[in-house]
Amino acid sequence: MSEFITKRVIGCRDAWFMNIPWKIASKCNWEIYREETHEVYCGKVVVQHTEWMDNIREWRFTQSMLKIKIRFQLFVKVEVGSTVVNRPELTAAITKQIVSINCYDVLPALIELTTVINWPYKLSTKFELTRVPAGKVSYANYDNDDCSGVEGYECRQKWRTALTLSEGTCTLNGNYQLTFAKICVPGFRNCPIKDDYLRTTVDYSLTSENFCAVVNIDISLTATIKIYEDKEYNIPRSTFMVGQRAYFLIKVRSDLNNDKEVIQFSRVRIITITVRGPAKNLPSCICEQGKPTDYSHGEFNPVVYPEIYVKSYTNEAAFSFVFSNELANYHLKPNGKLSLTIGAEVEVSYLNNAKKRMEFELLGEETNAATFSTDAGVEGVKFDNTTVNRKTEPIGKNNGITLVVSLLLMIAILF
Repeated sequence: MSEFITKRVIGCRDAWFMNIPWKIASKCNWEIYREETHEVYCGKVVVQHTEWMDNIREWRFTQSMLKIKIRFQLFVKVEVGSTVVNRPELTAAITKQIVSINCYDVLPALIELTTVINWPYKLSTKFELTRVPAGKVSYANYDNDDCSGVEGYECRQKWRTALTLSEGTCTLNGNYQLTFAKICVPGFRNCPIKDDYLRTTVDYSLTSENFCAVVNIDISLTATIKIYEDKEYNIPRSTFMVGQRAYFLIKVRSDLNNDKEVIQFSRVRIITITVRGPAKNLPSCICEQGKPTDYSHGEFNPVVYPEIYVKSYTNEAAFSFVFSNELANYHLKPNGKLSLTIGAEVEVSYLNNAKKRMEFELLGEETNAATFSTDAGVEGVKFDNTTVNRKTEPIGKNNGITLVVSLLLMIAILF
């Protein structure tokens, strides 16, 4: 019996088992042919059986044949699931550059960078400013707007840096860099990003104005002052007799108001009025803070009441008083004359609440006896102006003021 064939008795049957290595069996004269999907080895197994029969004293010989086909499959089909996405493509741009300043210092500069990256990627919200121009930035505060990460939509994120500038820094000019880490949006499993794609930098350059520079805009004023003998200001006059009342009219205008009213006044108010006689005498103040002042001079006890009023919302102010010897602390001789200098300090209020103060004087001389003489037409004189009581209004209040100020700045820049 072959070593590759074993016999077992299973019930009333003999079972024969063949276990021939294919290396040996493949050489057993197989008939080989090919089907569509298999290679077929066709062969025969011959089973011979002999048995001695006592009754006839003869051997019984039987032979059986069994066809065997061994089919080797030639093709196999396998499938496995996989997901493929595009490479991360990042686009970035500066969307905000805001420098806030006041009259005293520069507030933190706001720089906003917007990035757009394709799904399923996004940038980690942990980012940092890794490059700034040398010596310009003390420190930075960070803020951002994240994206929702919806499939089929790009991820749009905004990154804000509030830059506190170093002392003496006047521009943002220079090169900057923000550093991020690429990640996949929440819910996307098996993120394909490897180390070589993980770190991302965005380089950008900033150019700004010199915000330390100051644009000085001087609004010059022109004023005229005239003297009249009537309170309607119709009859000009330069010479007065003791005891007569004179009426003074001051008109103020801005040099910008050539063709139209660019500069508008809310009020022109008289602050002080002074009268000065000969040069050796000190001026007498007959009006302070818009109110008449009482004076007493020895045995004479005159009370001067200048009539002062203001025409609101115009460019005019007016006042009047009575000429007297005591007015300038000087006694007029019977055959003499006296030249007086009348000074007025005027406060101009603009629609933006800024105030300008100016002083005007009337100078002159006449020869008629026992009269006061004045020059009634000092016109076309420009006066320096100093801003006082400046007030800053919050944004959104007093739209009329804002409009006037904006218009002035535009004119100054263009012309």
